Amino acid sequence: MAPDMKPNVFVFEPDTDECRSISTCLEAQGYDVASESESAIGVSTVMQHNPGVVLMAEDMPTLSGIDLLPLLRRRSTVPIIVTGTGTETAVVGALLQGADMYLEKPINQKEMLCRVGALLRRMGLLGDGNGNDPDVQELEKALPETVKSALTDTERRLFHRLMERSGRVVGHEELMVKVWGKPVKRERLRFYIHSLRRKLRSVASLSLHTRNGVGYMLEHQANQKTERVA
Repeated sequence: MAPDMKPNVFVFEPDTDECRSISTCLEAQGYDVASESESAIGVSTVMQHNPGVVLMAEDMPTLSGIDLLPLLRRRSTVPIIVTGTGTETAVVGALLQGADMYLEKPINQKEMLCRVGALLRRMGLLGDGNGNDPDVQELEKALPETVKSALTDTERRLFHRLMERSGRVVGHEELMVKVWGKPVKRERLRFYIHSLRRKLRSVASLSLHTRNGVGYMLEHQANQKTERVA
């Protein structure tokens, strides 16, 4: 991808005016936008656009956004933001079906841009805007394939967020929002941190630290061997 280009964003939105508003806002920031008002077009059509992020309305006709989510998840790990009413049932349902974040309507465009950018940075597809883009590819090389394949989707999202902030403490609230799209119970975060730490034990170049009452920090030491000898 050329330095002056940004990833594609695919927008599922049945309301024509809303779709135009979202697309115009994203295009003004340099994103290449594809949009669709009908969910029955098929997952393969979406993937042909190779989107960096998918924005999906929960009230899509034919097949709702919540029903479409698991179909997309079987084919791709592309970050997905669901937009909708914002009720507790809707938010929980979307996250359980594989959404990365939830955005309540009417959409705040500044918040939308922040969330799209955050997901793209988490995936290593966008710099941090300050010329300090972390070497995500180099850090990913620290993970053996056996470890990568063992990570769940949630653990992978958690790892990516810690990885892009390598060497710095990431606060509890920030991790929750980046991984689940909203604050969750602290016990839930601890559970996944514990599971991720256990799976990273064989990777000598990585260490996951707890900063009590603050958050977590992933340290990467490239000069160490990738795997420990049992």
